Amino acid sequence: MAEGDYCHVSESLAINPNQTQEHRQTFPDVDVLPDGRLRFNSFRSHENYLNRTGFRKHPQKIRRKNVRSK
Repeated sequence: MAEGDYCHVSESLAINPNQTQEHRQTFPDVDVLPDGRLRFNSFRSHENYLNRTGFRKHPQKIRRKNVRSK
């Protein structure tokens, strides 16, 4: 992937469209779509946003195939 090809639209971090103006003032490097979803243009900006807002990414529990839980 070439630099600048990163584009991620986050539905889980979406905001209320009424908060768009305040969000753009606080985080000018993050695009806000009309429906409130956030669009990140780089992985670094995505990570910085998560750190600045205090959002914690927890590792997902992935179950191996063909393994039954007890």
